[in-house]
Amino acid sequence: MMHIALYVNGGVDHNLAAPHAMVYYLESLADESEHNQDPSQAFGILNAKIIHKDDLFFLASLWEDDSVADRQRVLACWRESVTDPDLVGAFPVMFIVQGSGGVSSTCYKAYRPLRHPVDASPEPALRLAFDDLNVLCWRAINLGIVFERPKDTTQIYPEAGVYSLVGRSRKGWKKTSTPDIWEGFLAPMMKRHPDEFLSGLHLEMIWALFENW
Repeated sequence: MMHIALYVNGGVDHNLAAPHAMVYYLESLADESEHNQDPSQAFGILNAKIIHKDDLFFLASLWEDDSVADRQRVLACWRESVTDPDLVGAFPVMFIVQGSGGVSSTCYKAYRPLRHPVDASPEPALRLAFDDLNVLCWRAINLGIVFERPKDTTQIYPEAGVYSLVGRSRKGWKKTSTPDIWEGFLAPMMKRHPDEFLSGLHLEMIWALFENW
């Protein structure tokens, strides 16, 4: 979701150069029931967008000298651990839990697009595809579906999984891979909600467009 926001809001380099942060507004879903102890369903996303530091009081702390230096150190560690020319920055991220006053921050790896290193904006048709992907990720996260980068670099879809209770005590959670969830659940879900998914493209094509941007 962060990279989609970067691509459609001026580009990766533009946002790294500006005092911008990705802000996730969350709602707490935790209660005392066993079901809601699922770590993938502890929070739901209410909104997510890139915000200028002057437009949100909480963001000012992310541009204090110590915070900026921390991001620079994190980026240096990332670059020492793996050689990746597309890794260009540590983008600040903030999580705000609505109604609780809970705020936390971190930074995520920011990558330049594969084929568009300059801050080019997606054309309208491609923007619709990216918007669809953003809605899909939003819905999937709120359903407790976990995405991870695939080990097979030729694979278009990310690895998908859900958490389930394991062991006789059923007190531990383990992520179970669910590769069929793409065509068996998520693609049909998109067809059932044409008012939310506006590009008209199949899920596989949308992911391919994003991965090759």
